Amino acid sequence: MAVDISFEGGRIQITFGGAITAVDLTDCMKAVGDVANIAHLRETIAPANPIRTAVVAHTAAQQGYARMFQTLNDHPLVTVAVFSDRAAADAWQDQG
Repeated sequence: MAVDISFEGGRIQITFGGAITAVDLTDCMKAVGDVANIAHLRETIAPANPIRTAVVAHTAAQQGYARMFQTLNDHPLVTVAVFSDRAAADAWQDQG
């Protein structure tokens, strides 16, 4: 499977690997929630707690998309950080 979703330790972890199909993305959105609704709520209601999102991107293209995601999530209570390895991302998440 190109998308693996797990809920552990109060975190939602989504791992994409290989070629991602439209079906993979649709299944991911169904599992996590309606992205459009979440985006709308984020614009109209402040989060109850700060949100920290770690994105692990291995290639230059992945890092580019991750940086765009980071830029689009411009909110004082939302922090997005981009890492090249999972261990660094986990360590950053554990700090917060």
